[in-house]
Amino acid sequence: DTLFANTFGKKGQLNLTPQTISMKEYKKILEPGDRVVTIHIPGGKPLVKEEVKKSIEDAKRLCAKYLPPFKAIVCSTWFIDPNLRGEVIKDGSNMASFADLFDVACECDNKNRSIFEHVFETVEQPLENLVPKNDFQKRLVQRALRGEKIYWTFGVLKN
Repeated sequence: DTLFANTFGKKGQLNLTPQTISMKEYKKILEPGDRVVTIHIPGGKPLVKEEVKKSIEDAKRLCAKYLPPFKAIVCSTWFIDPNLRGEVIKDGSNMASFADLFDVACECDNKNRSIFEHVFETVEQPLENLVPKNDFQKRLVQRALRGEKIYWTFGVLKN
């Protein structure tokens, strides 16, 4: 009934001090080998909350009809990284609303790939060469110039 492990903080960062966790307080969602459905976020269009929810509901219905049974819906993307909340991704924004649909399960260093590929849509280059066109790009580049990382973040859709 007790697990001794490293945990993640509110912003998704690994706590390096192992914690004693009572398993009576948590419900295990996934086991090794469990089948999951991964959703993809197409670019070029705003993530309107109502449209996203409808798309996810449609996906659940179609996947249940045409795929073998699955245990969860998951998503891996840079912008559900909880470290970006507040400073880069503002609460109440479309990106924040999307991120709020998921429980963060794990993350790994993005090495600023998303700044180049997804935000500026350019080749990798010195960060100092990037010219922000809006406040979002500016906040993201400033953060990266301070040496703060962006993480590919894996999330499990909340029920």
